[in-house]
Amino acid sequence: MAFRKEKPGQYWGELHPDLLDEIAKHISSYDDYVRLRAVNKSWNKALPKIPTNVALRGPWLVLPFDEEVYDHHLRLPELKNTKIRGSSFGWLIVVETGGKLRMLNPLTGSSFGLPPLSTFPNVLSYQPDEHGKEYTVKDSTVDKEDSDEPPFIVIIDSIHMQKKFIEKVVLSSPPDDQDKFMAVAIYGWYPELAFYRFGDDKWTNLPFIDIYRGRRSGIRDVIFHQSKIYAIDEYGYLYEFDMKTVSGGRIRNVKRPQTSITICSRIKYLVRNPDGHLLMVLRYVDYGNRQLRDLYKTAGFDIFELDQSTGQWFRKFNLGSYVLILGYNLSTWKPPFADEKGNYARNCIYFTDNNLRYQLDNYAYGGHDIGVFNLEDESISQLFPHSTFFNPPPVWLL
Repeated sequence: MAFRKEKPGQYWGELHPDLLDEIAKHISSYDDYVRLRAVNKSWNKALPKIPTNVALRGPWLVLPFDEEVYDHHLRLPELKNTKIRGSSFGWLIVVETGGKLRMLNPLTGSSFGLPPLSTFPNVLSYQPDEHGKEYTVKDSTVDKEDSDEPPFIVIIDSIHMQKKFIEKVVLSSPPDDQDKFMAVAIYGWYPELAFYRFGDDKWTNLPFIDIYRGRRSGIRDVIFHQSKIYAIDEYGYLYEFDMKTVSGGRIRNVKRPQTSITICSRIKYLVRNPDGHLLMVLRYVDYGNRQLRDLYKTAGFDIFELDQSTGQWFRKFNLGSYVLILGYNLSTWKPPFADEKGNYARNCIYFTDNNLRYQLDNYAYGGHDIGVFNLEDESISQLFPHSTFFNPPPVWLL
């Protein structure tokens, strides 16, 4: 009698399409759906790239409400007295009183500490007992090597440091992947970059200079992409940092789109799509009549896609069936997802208010500009049309 030795999983590829489709219906996570398609070549070919039978979850919105305003909600008392400055891979990055930086997973209750504000490159000293004068900070708007101007030194109390110093933090991966885990922060009065690798006890600066008289241009967004860090500044210039180098970063400028609108829009985002391309998203805001203190509202978006081979940006007019999620969160490209009524969100941009300036200057409004932009007809649906002030501003939890 002869026996044939078969490889494990040899016949998985012969699974009937109807049975495979039935399995896919029970997948509620897009990450798990991607893994399902990656089991073998036949499954990858049989299952559509955009799932049609998968009840994908949309983003959660973290709101500063005490009352229960939604049917599905989760109270997060641990966020009290914190400032949310990031959201990546299901983790919120918060600045606590006393300058502590912490990552919190609200669904699992897990937490992970990051180096505190006192370890950022521009912080010259931290005296916790000097109430009202805890931090001595250097303003590095001017690069000392290219300018005769002396650095500007300022004394800041811990309350203002908690509110103002960090603009956004994004992650490369969840923290359980210790070999790959990194964080990068947009920080400072004229925002620049600092990074953290797993096990570091401080933040390390990512230096860059723009073309404007040796002065630093403020960074607007940052993202991990293809083992590198990419950042976009207020003028629409793209910076690339190769984190495999010993020095921490190599800079290469990419040409701006041939249009003046990149300067008109100071709010910009970087997003990577599933095909490996990098997108730049410009957000336009109507500030109304500032003398009458009218509320500002988002007026629209423009999207550009980067051709890596030529270093050129090309205008993109729709997202197909996909959705963009923008705000304090890691700027994200997401497959279509269904709401509670079974309606699918497609070809649109979900956005929250990350216009931090209005949260800092004691305005009577701010944090309210939250909604959905439809690329099909360029319409905007505000999620809280009658609200004028959220503090802290809401953030997407993905």
